[in-house]
Amino acid sequence: MLLSIQMSLERINVLFEVSYIQFDRKFTLILINSVTSQTFCRYISSWIDTREAQSERANLTILFDKYVPACLEAIRSRFKKITPVADISHLQMLCNLLECILTPENTPHDCPKEWYELYFVFCCVWAFGGCLFQDQVSTALV
Repeated sequence: MLLSIQMSLERINVLFEVSYIQFDRKFTLILINSVTSQTFCRYISSWIDTREAQSERANLTILFDKYVPACLEAIRSRFKKITPVADISHLQMLCNLLECILTPENTPHDCPKEWYELYFVFCCVWAFGGCLFQDQVSTALV
């Protein structure tokens, strides 16, 4: 018996033998996550490449590596969403919010990198938390 998993990001079909899944469940999840992670990395790196300043691109790369994996893991495992939202949609929202906030007026050429982190975390809160039930706020703060 075969199990077919369809992933809508790039229309990838992954086929597994069901008997193998019960023994190699961890390997199966790693395979699926690595495919989606590569897609996310390509999207993020292409967006970062659109930014003009080299220092800004370096700061954003560090911040994406620092915050995005933890946010995606928390969204997948710890919280309930009001409506289903794909992981790539969270990343698109994050990039759109950053595009609006990281203006030359807000981040001049000589601004400290802490400013980037401040704006980045603000955008993460809204990009990842905007679709969550409100009653989970108290559990997230504990």
